[in-house]
Order: sequence, then structure tokens, then C-alpha cells
Amino acid sequence: MAFPIYTCSAEFAQRLPDLLARHDMTAKRIECSSGHDRYAIRAGFGRVQFSGRVEPQWKRYLFSLTARTNLFRWPFDMRLCRRVRSLLLAEGAEYFDLKDDHDA
Repeated sequence: MAFPIYTCSAEFAQRLPDLLARHDMTAKRIECSSGHDRYAIRAGFGRVQFSGRVEPQWKRYLFSLTARTNLFRWPFDMRLCRRVRSLLLAEGAEYFDLKDDHDA
């Protein structure tokens, strides 16, 4: 199963912790040597991972959201994943459609 990919500006991604804090969520940066921006987003029992970076091929910042795979918590994580997705889309992120950008 493939996860949806989203696009936003790099500045948007840097504002992620402040944006989520206004909605009672925390976003803690995860150090990563691969050049990705990674954040662990938490609210209550839920945890979602944000992973993104500028992709030179499309000249855009692309990111994904994944729920933590903990069998005891997955229902909470999926609800949090939907909540984070809705919030980020409302703030200006967009779904990335590869079919629309194949000539970029």
C-alpha cells in the first residue's frame, strides 16, 4: 500500500512545530543524516511521522505522513494522521499528483 505524497514550500515545513503547537500537538525534530526533514508528531496516545525534503527531479518539497505501527495504538495513530493531514491541507499543503507533473 502506497502512502499519499503531499507538497508544500520548505518554509511551510519549517513552521510545522509552531503550527501544530496551536492545535495541542507536538512536533519533535528527529535527526536524520539522509537530508530529510523528519518530525515525530504526538497528541495523546497517537504518533505520526512527517518525512519530507526537496526533490530536485520535481523542484518541489515533498512529504509524507505515516502512522506509527504499534498494534496497541494504531486506531489512535490513524485518527491523528487524518487530523494532521486535514490541518496541513487547510494551511496550504496540497496532494502531489505525479501524473500532473511528469513533464516538470
